[in-house]
Amino acid sequence: MVDATSFDETRRARTVIDHARTSASSFFESYSIVRRERGAGSRAPTNTEQDLSRAGLVFAAAGLDSSIKELIRGAVPALALLDDGVRNGLESFVRSRLRKDQEAGGNARNRLLAQLLLVDCPSDVLLEEYVLDLTGSSLQSSEELKRTAKALDIEVNLLSDERDELKDAFEIRNKIIHELDVKFGAGRGQRKRNSRRKDDLEAKAHLLLDVGDSFIEAVEQKLAEYQE
Repeated sequence: MVDATSFDETRRARTVIDHARTSASSFFESYSIVRRERGAGSRAPTNTEQDLSRAGLVFAAAGLDSSIKELIRGAVPALALLDDGVRNGLESFVRSRLRKDQEAGGNARNRLLAQLLLVDCPSDVLLEEYVLDLTGSSLQSSEELKRTAKALDIEVNLLSDERDELKDAFEIRNKIIHELDVKFGAGRGQRKRNSRRKDDLEAKAHLLLDVGDSFIEAVEQKLAEYQE
């Protein structure tokens, strides 16, 4: 059975999402304030103003990433021995990892198996390795989110219902993070960075945060099914 402490991570995940929502909203609000104070009217936003909207989307994406990782750290170990779907994911990971270790050369060969033979509780080692695998990379694509939902054995309808919007949101986020939204090849007199509409970025930020809320609600519901 899952005890009450297993809900600590879901509470932390919700705290992260709440703070991310507040921070993202403050950036979009600041955008509106700056434009109003300079009397921008219907004129195109400056790059500085657009940076506020860009930051709102980036903070939302970071909050989603962090909150879901909190869910993984808390829910996967708690559910792995109780929920068939979560356990199947763990078993698949272990088989894959042992196969890779068997095929590896040098000191890496059978490394995980050697670790398991030297500890009192091999399942703890396997769970730790699995959690590290699930949280080791940035959860900034629909594919990674689907993989996580499968590992948690939950349904998150937004991943399919808003597939195109999510794909676009992550692509924009990645351009901002990795390329500073620079428009390579821009001609003379053209903007050197991609133009972004505040309303569009704000809608995408809220979508990412809504996905985080959906993950949390689904995990809480699953944990409740096995609660003492």
